[in-house]
Amino acid sequence: MTARYRTQISLSGVVGCGNALSRAVTHVGKFATSAYWRAVRLTPDDHADMPARLHDLGNSFRSRFEHTGNLSDISNAISSLKRAVQLTPDGHVDMPVSLSNLGISLQCHFNRTGNLPDISVAISTHQRALQLTPDDHPDKPIELNRLGVSLMHCFEHTDDLLDISSAISAQQRAVQLTPDNSANMPSCLTNLGNSLMCRFVRTGDLSDISSAILAQQKAVGFTPDGHAVKPTLLNNLGNSFRARFQRTDELSDISDAISYQQRAVNLTPSGHAEMPGRLNSLGESFRCSFTRTGNLSNISSAILAQQRAIALTPDGHAGMPGRLNNLGLSLLSRFQCSGDLLDVSSAISLLQRAVALTPDDHASMSGWLNNLGSSFKQRFERTGDILDISSAISAQQKAIALTPHDHADMPSRLNNSGNSFRCRFERTGDLIDISNAISAQQRAVHLTPDGHADMPDWLNNLGISFRCRFERTGDLPDISSAMLVQQRAISLTPDGDAEMPRRLNNLGNSLLCRFVRTQDLSDISSAISAQQKAIALTPDDHADLPAQLSNLGTSFHRRFQRTGDLPDISSAISTLQRAVRLTPDDHAGMPFWLANLGNSFRLRFQHAADLPDISEAILAHQRALHLTPNGHADMPGQLSNLGFSLRCSFDRTGDSADIHEAISYYHQSATLTSGAPSRRLNAALQWAKLATSHNPPESLPAYSVAIDLLSQVAGMDRTITQRHTSLVDISSLTSTAASIAFTQGEFGKALE
Repeated sequence: MTARYRTQISLSGVVGCGNALSRAVTHVGKFATSAYWRAVRLTPDDHADMPARLHDLGNSFRSRFEHTGNLSDISNAISSLKRAVQLTPDGHVDMPVSLSNLGISLQCHFNRTGNLPDISVAISTHQRALQLTPDDHPDKPIELNRLGVSLMHCFEHTDDLLDISSAISAQQRAVQLTPDNSANMPSCLTNLGNSLMCRFVRTGDLSDISSAILAQQKAVGFTPDGHAVKPTLLNNLGNSFRARFQRTDELSDISDAISYQQRAVNLTPSGHAEMPGRLNSLGESFRCSFTRTGNLSNISSAILAQQRAIALTPDGHAGMPGRLNNLGLSLLSRFQCSGDLLDVSSAISLLQRAVALTPDDHASMSGWLNNLGSSFKQRFERTGDILDISSAISAQQKAIALTPHDHADMPSRLNNSGNSFRCRFERTGDLIDISNAISAQQRAVHLTPDGHADMPDWLNNLGISFRCRFERTGDLPDISSAMLVQQRAISLTPDGDAEMPRRLNNLGNSLLCRFVRTQDLSDISSAISAQQKAIALTPDDHADLPAQLSNLGTSFHRRFQRTGDLPDISSAISTLQRAVRLTPDDHAGMPFWLANLGNSFRLRFQHAADLPDISEAILAHQRALHLTPNGHADMPGQLSNLGFSLRCSFDRTGDSADIHEAISYYHQSATLTSGAPSRRLNAALQWAKLATSHNPPESLPAYSVAIDLLSQVAGMDRTITQRHTSLVDISSLTSTAASIAFTQGEFGKALE
């Protein structure tokens, strides 16, 4: 049940590159800044050189900020450059230069703080500088490039497609106007690549990401080793390869991403302001590789890189929410493999911080909420805490509401929301939830283009939801739909993919469900084969293994019921015992595994009449009942399972305590308000049957409950044939209840 997440991409816009617009030298230390500062102090405001000296001072502050990340430096840069612009006469040849560098500094401040007015002013400043620069001026492409970068960063905040399209248009013109041998060409190419990648992430158009990679590869090729911007170009190229991998699932892309980004980190000096962003990007590429290959060393590398990135990021930095989000996703990925509750709880804490630090109108807010919801869902699957699944649905519904209908992430968010609705259905049995799940996941599949790497996930999850509804309603078209989409998911999954075991397991579960309904032996044999393949592909320490073992054990159990072949029931018991041994008591799945184990012990007892088997069955069912939360949809089944095993024990030993306990458990199951009415109806029928023979005063109340439940079941959204059968059953039950009332002298009740 894979979920897809919104990640934060660390982009580096190369805006200097030693061109004529920058008066400051590339490497400016505190002594150079101090000298510029002293020169300004010694220059009268009305001196003709004051604008130029303020300009140089501002650029020196910005250069130092780019290395240290110190906010006071970029604030001083903006202050100095604003004064330079104010003191420069209209029409002066230096005005475009001063405006351009002011725009760069405002953008730097925005990148650090996320303050939206900064980027708006930066854009208008660059636009003014561009208007003042003649078309044939050598600085024209440089200014177009800078305007494009500011528009791209604005898009990252607003998600307005007009911004990113305008950025691409400006940067394409910049590339066209720049000679191949110009020192500014790498800057123009990498920034164009960044903008194309941003639009690809928003729209999913593969031509954009291919163009982005081509532009950034050229930028890297044009830049000599040892150049200060080489790490930035490598990091950006790695981001684009990773973005394409997330769309196509091509392993060579994520390998290239990691390779380029490791080089970028290795070439970045310690203490450099860009180091946190590059570590964050590298960590995200390692995480993506882990989700594809299941290689644990990759997720460990991801977490280490992202923890280091956060440690190096100052409080208040605009990149902090994205880095918290990405580390949370990596911990969540490790939790999916390890089952360690500390990982998922830490992930939730990090994602809550990311949400808290992000303005409501920020383009990334929907992504953070989606990821937070998925984390709550996964903790719910581990602990069964109903508050977690409600929090998951709430967060994911907010995420969908904030996501534009044509956004490339919409299918992912619909899929994740569907998973959470299904989980709540499995807990409460509310049919509205499973209908919402199927509707959301069908929409996710419909919105996803053929060939998309996520299509197998969406199909797999849609299949699970169809199967869950079939288990609740018995409607055969649902289980046929489940198998159809899950087989398609497997056919689209490459060999070696870490998700293959889950998809095989889920197909096996659907085949098992259809077998239970049709008793077609080919279905149960295919189910066992798929589940055995899933287990063979799953590492011994993987968190999914107990569930897969439980499912295989259940399939062996069901085949034994059909064939009576003793090795099957022995295999069922040994497989289920292994599932229970691997599962902690506080795991939400433990009651289910125990119930299956108890059922298999009871079935073998019914076949071989070996008393230790029924004792083991009763113990397993007692533990399962004890671990099932009040109000859980499985509670009627747990009570009925224990009642059935106690009845079997009575049939063998004649111990009256066993039959009275069995009647009590069936009574409790039938009169619960949670769980499927069909399960409670079966319990009521058993209660009525046993009470008639062993505790007659309880038989009439039992039949009354059974008739009421049968009416509920008949009124559900079922086929005409099923409704007709239910009406016949109601008539039969009513006649039986009336007969018992006459026998007991309850003539008034017999006539009701």
